[in-house]
Amino acid sequence: MRNSDLAKAPFFSFCIKMMQIFVLYSAFVFAEPSPYILVTQPKAGTTLISTLLNMIHEERPRHLFCHYDKKFRSEMIVDSWQKGRMPILHLFNPQFTYNYLLNTHHGFKFVVIVRDIRDAYVSYAHFICKDPTLSEEEMINKAFQDSGYFAMSGFLCNFLNHPRFYVVRFEDLVGPQGGGSKERQTEAIFNLAAYIDCPISKEQASVYGGMLFGHKQSGTFRRGQIGSWRQVLNLEQK
Repeated sequence: MRNSDLAKAPFFSFCIKMMQIFVLYSAFVFAEPSPYILVTQPKAGTTLISTLLNMIHEERPRHLFCHYDKKFRSEMIVDSWQKGRMPILHLFNPQFTYNYLLNTHHGFKFVVIVRDIRDAYVSYAHFICKDPTLSEEEMINKAFQDSGYFAMSGFLCNFLNHPRFYVVRFEDLVGPQGGGSKERQTEAIFNLAAYIDCPISKEQASVYGGMLFGHKQSGTFRRGQIGSWRQVLNLEQK
């Protein structure tokens, strides 16, 4: 049989098609991400983005580090990644974390998630105030007494302006279920996957976005809505 005849054979064509699908599938499903550290503004969607990352690549259990502790060593993060975990740092002290990351872990990428400080503060108030007798207004007033949260958030803009940090906005990830845009959500997921070297199609990014709110979230995840502060904060608090 001539090569031209072979190429027209139905079974041969079927095999070629299956091989093409397998190559594409392997590129998306079996891609190993580049080493990265997830860096999160507290109450900005740590659970949301870690859930998403575990859709994009093989499951990696979250591993939160207290990198301000005297016992902490940078080798712990390297070891965590090598053992198949997802190292996470909270931005309780953004300036310290900023300088620390720029001077260490040169083989890692840095994924940073941030959120509108007003929505993050409302979520923070619910997180720290567990007294059921307090109204929401009273909970927020109590949280305002902790000026450290605002001071902590004041340095976050530095991450936005440095090319070593890949910043993802909570508002882009939540999609229509969180009061955002489906288009921005799909684009954000597509670009994030490309950044960690686990490329996916726009169609797959859209599917992952639709699945985000269907996953069981942690006990610290509330409503995940954009702009909820407008309905919650009184004039003085705003």
